[in-house]
Amino acid sequence: MKLQTSVPLYSEKESIDYQSRLFLIGSCFVENIGRKLEYYQFQTLQNPFGILFHSIAIENLIIRAIEEKTYTDADVFYFNERWHCFDA
Repeated sequence: MKLQTSVPLYSEKESIDYQSRLFLIGSCFVENIGRKLEYYQFQTLQNPFGILFHSIAIENLIIRAIEEKTYTDADVFYFNERWHCFDA
């Protein structure tokens, strides 16, 4: 009787090496993986907008960065003594 599911693993053509520049964005999982990568001297930029959980907000940030669109005063608001933006 086989009590495990076998999942075949294949090597990718391109792998991460020390010349790779890694951009990590998302949840606190990113923070933990990012710390490990930094410990091993990988070049990383992680969560420049803070921890994000909502996939649509992450998509919006990436699209705006690619299109080189900046945020304006209309995109942010002050509430409960903090600045907020629906994308971050």
